[in-house]
Amino acid sequence: MNSQQRVIITPRQLELNEILTVRSATESFPEINYMITDESGRLIRKGAITSGINEFKLCIMGFKTGVYRLSIGQTMEHFTVL
Repeated sequence: MNSQQRVIITPRQLELNEILTVRSATESFPEINYMITDESGRLIRKGAITSGINEFKLCIMGFKTGVYRLSIGQTMEHFTVL
């Protein structure tokens, strides 16, 4: 995995039904597809990123309390739902 941060997510800790902001640290995202998995690796959500954007928002609805992993290509970031 690249040691340079390519994707920035905020906030790192959020409550159910809050909005997660995902930003590219460069002009575009490393891939067009994303996946969110839980601590056990179970797929929770997947989707596609519109080309030409460098930021999008996800509503964290239906998630249980825990740690999740957002993967875009080889880039992986963690966030926690409280």
